[in-house]
Amino acid sequence: MHKININAAKFKFEYLPDYARFIRDEKLEEYVHHSIRFSREEDLPLLKPLSRFSEDELVALSLESSRELLTNLINGTIAEHIRNNVSNWLQNKLEVIDKDDVVAEDLTLVFFIRRKALGCFISDYTDDRDLKKHLLAEIDSYTTQEEVVSYNAYLRMQHEKLNKINADLEFHESLLLEAQEISELGSFYIDYLNPENSIVTPQVKKITGQEMDSDQEEFFNNVHPDDQETTRAAWENAYSEGGTFDFTFRYYLNGKEKWIHSRGFVKVEDDVPVNLRGTLRDITKEHELIKRLTESEALHKQAEKLTHLGNWSWEIGTDTIVWSDEMYRIYGLEPQSENITFERFLSLIHPDDRDRRVAEINDAVQSGIVKDYTLKIVNPDGAVKVLKGHGNVLFDSSRLPKFLIGTCQDITKEYHLNRELVTLNESLSQKNSELVTINKELESFNYIASHDLQEPLRKIRIYSGRLLEQAEKLPEEARTSLDKVISSASRMQRLISDLIEFSQISSPADAFEKVPLNDLITEIQNNFSHVIDEQRGVVRVEPLPEALVIPFQFTQLFTNIIGNALKYRRDGVPPEIDIRSEVVSAAQTGAKNAKGDYLKISVCDNGIGFDSDQKEKIFDLFKRLHGAENYSGTGIGLAICKKIINHHKGFIKAESEKGKGSCFMIFLPHAH
Repeated sequence: MHKININAAKFKFEYLPDYARFIRDEKLEEYVHHSIRFSREEDLPLLKPLSRFSEDELVALSLESSRELLTNLINGTIAEHIRNNVSNWLQNKLEVIDKDDVVAEDLTLVFFIRRKALGCFISDYTDDRDLKKHLLAEIDSYTTQEEVVSYNAYLRMQHEKLNKINADLEFHESLLLEAQEISELGSFYIDYLNPENSIVTPQVKKITGQEMDSDQEEFFNNVHPDDQETTRAAWENAYSEGGTFDFTFRYYLNGKEKWIHSRGFVKVEDDVPVNLRGTLRDITKEHELIKRLTESEALHKQAEKLTHLGNWSWEIGTDTIVWSDEMYRIYGLEPQSENITFERFLSLIHPDDRDRRVAEINDAVQSGIVKDYTLKIVNPDGAVKVLKGHGNVLFDSSRLPKFLIGTCQDITKEYHLNRELVTLNESLSQKNSELVTINKELESFNYIASHDLQEPLRKIRIYSGRLLEQAEKLPEEARTSLDKVISSASRMQRLISDLIEFSQISSPADAFEKVPLNDLITEIQNNFSHVIDEQRGVVRVEPLPEALVIPFQFTQLFTNIIGNALKYRRDGVPPEIDIRSEVVSAAQTGAKNAKGDYLKISVCDNGIGFDSDQKEKIFDLFKRLHGAENYSGTGIGLAICKKIINHHKGFIKAESEKGKGSCFMIFLPHAH
C-alpha cells in the first residue's frame, strides 16, 4: 500500500466550496466542455490513450469525475479524494488509463487546465471584486497543492523505476559472481613447453569463437582495432616479464561486438615463459547495464530540467565548482560547455548581490551552517533571473569544512508574480482608501439630505401657507413671511449648488494643463474688484510659477480662499491679502506621507482668524465657525478646496490665531 502524505490543512478553503457548488449545480456541463476544449488546445498528451473513447463517452467520463471532484471540494474532503486518486494511480488501479500513460507534461498541463476551467465562471458567480480575488487565490492554492502532491507521486514512481534498474544491476552482478564461483567463466591453461598439456574450457570457445593455443595471432586479429595496441602490449608485457595481467577490450565475434575482461598470470623461469593461466569473462551485459544506469541518470537530469532545479558542489579552498546540467541551463550556458571557476561564478551574479553572496559563502565556511539564499544573476544574453538556493557543509574526518554542496532553483516567474501581487495589493489598498473617503462623503450627503435641505423646504411650506391665508391683503406680517420664504429658498439654492460642485470635483474627465498661476489670481482679483475697492482692500501677489493643474478647479480653490479673506475681515480694518510661493522638500511640509518636493502656495490675510484648535475641522463638510446671521455661506467652501487639492495629489493646511488673521498653505507636487 502506497502511503500518500498530504497536509489536509492546506486543502481547507473558505470561499471555494460554495463556488464549487455553483459550478456543480449550474455549470457542470459547461465546465466539462471547457476542460475538454482547453485540453485539446494545449495538446494534452493524456488525450492520446483516451482517444479510444467516443466524444460522448469522454464527456460522460468527464462529467462523472468532475462531479466527484466538485462534490469533494464542497464537502471539504478534497484532501482524502486526492489521496485516494494518487494511491490508485501508484497502484495502477485507475479504470481508464495505465499509470505509465501519464507523463510529466500531463501533470503541468492538467492543473493549468483545471485552474483555467475553474476560473471561467467567477464573473457569473459574483460581481464582488474582493470575492473574485479570494476565489482566484484559493483556486491557485488548491491546484498548486494538488500539483505538488501529484509531482511527488510521479517522482516516487520514477524513483521506483530507478530502484528496479539498480536491482537489475545487482542481480546481474550477482550472476557474474556466482558464475565465477561455479567456474562458469572461460578458463584456460597454456603450457608453452608442452603444448599438448594446454587446457581450454568450452566457455572460452563460446566467448572467443576459437581455441586458445600457443599462437594467439588469430585471437588478436578479432580484437577491436582501437584496443589491439593496448591489449597486445599488456599481454606481451606479462609474457616477456612474467606476472599478472588484467585488461578489458572489445572483441568481434560473428560480426557482433562484445566486451571481454581477461585476468591471469604468466609463469616465467630463467627468463623463459613456462605457462599461462587465466580467465576470460564476457562483460557485455554489464556494459549494457551501465548504459541503462546512464539512461536512468538522464532521467534524473530530465526531472531536474522539469523542476528547474540544479545542484552544485565546491571543494573549499579550490577554484573548481561542479555544476549539474540544469545549473548550466539556469545560468544561460550550454550544459558542461565550460569549467566553472569561482571567479566565473561570481561574474554571473548580479552586481547588486555579488558582495552579499560572497559574504554568505564566507559565513557558511566559518560557521559550518549554510542559510537559504536568494540572489539575482545575469545570463550571458543579459537576461536577469532570480534564484533560490539551499546548501549544506560537508566536513572531513577532522571536522573541518571540506565541501559546500547545494541545490538552486530558478524562481524568476514566482518572484515577478509576487511583485505584481504586492503592486496589486497596494493598488487595492489605495482604492479601498478612496472608497472610504467616498463613503464618508456619501454619509455627509445623506445627512444634509435628511436635515439641512429639509429645513429650508419646511420654512417654505410654513411661510408660503401663511401668505396664502392672507392673499387678499399683505400686511406687515405677510411681507415678513414672504421675505423669509425668499431668504430660505435662496439659501437652499446656494447649498444645492455647492453640493453639486463638491460632488463633481473628482471627475476623471477633467484635463490637467500647465497654467500660469498669476493669470488665475489676476482673473479672480478682477471678479472681486468691486468688493476690494468698496472695502479699500489690498491684494499683494508675488511672482508665481506655472503649475500642472485643472484650471477651473484651481480658479475655484483660489476664489473660495480669497473670498473668505474678504468676507471674514475685522470691522473697520481694510482687508490685506498676501500671496506667495516657494518649493519645499517633503520634510518641510510636516506631512507624514509626503514624498519628493512640493510647490507651496501661501494665501495669508489680516482678518478675524479662528481658534488654532479648529485648523483641521474647518475643512470638514458643512463646518462653520461663525454664525449664518453674521456671515453668509454654506460651510462647503473649504471642503471644496480640500477635495480639489486632494484631486491634484496634494494637500492643504491652515494656521490662524483668533483676531490676527489666517494663512492657508497649499502644497502641490512639484515636477522638476
